[in-house]
Amino acid sequence: KKLRPSTNSTSSLEGLEDYQVFRKESSRVSIYSKKKDVWLKAEGEEGFGMTLVEAEGISAKGKSFKANFIKAIKPGGCADRDNSLRVSDRVFAVNNIDVTNSTSKQVVGMIKASGLEIRLTVASLEKVMRVKGRQSS
Repeated sequence: KKLRPSTNSTSSLEGLEDYQVFRKESSRVSIYSKKKDVWLKAEGEEGFGMTLVEAEGISAKGKSFKANFIKAIKPGGCADRDNSLRVSDRVFAVNNIDVTNSTSKQVVGMIKASGLEIRLTVASLEKVMRVKGRQSS
């Protein structure tokens, strides 16, 4: 499901937690849900069946940071069967360890080191907006 950007002023960002806002371009803002924990249990050597991608962004408060997102979910894989994760989910923690500002290589390493069970803290993409005007810090 592709989300189409809606056009709003920066006032529509009020009331959101800083982590819920991801700005990659000055006028395009992605809004994420509240964080949730997802537990996955892989079978044998299959892995968790997802691919991550790293992106640089600017928070609602104007801070630059790295973030990791689920780029793909392998059909029939562990993450697909569980049905709790979606492509574009933002990953905040692996087994309660904060991965904000970690590279995707670091996050993948943590996931692989987890063995067959993992707890991911994620937030799902809710909408993409185009905002007018500059946001104050």
